[in-house]
Amino acid sequence: MKNELKRLRTERGLSQEDLGKKLCVSGAFISLIENAEKPFPMWLAIKISDMFDVSLDELMSRKGK
Repeated sequence: MKNELKRLRTERGLSQEDLGKKLCVSGAFISLIENAEKPFPMWLAIKISDMFDVSLDELMSRKGK
């Protein structure tokens, strides 16, 4: 999951601070999520999924069966 968030963010040329501002959280919070130092809250996963137009499964690096 952390690698997917970082990939999506960097592909769009966003810093952690930029993404944090768009989501109304700090860049430090994004860093904690990307480094798996803090649990990924569902409300944030949904906002990121909507923002990057990806499914929650894709965001969570969950492969279809």
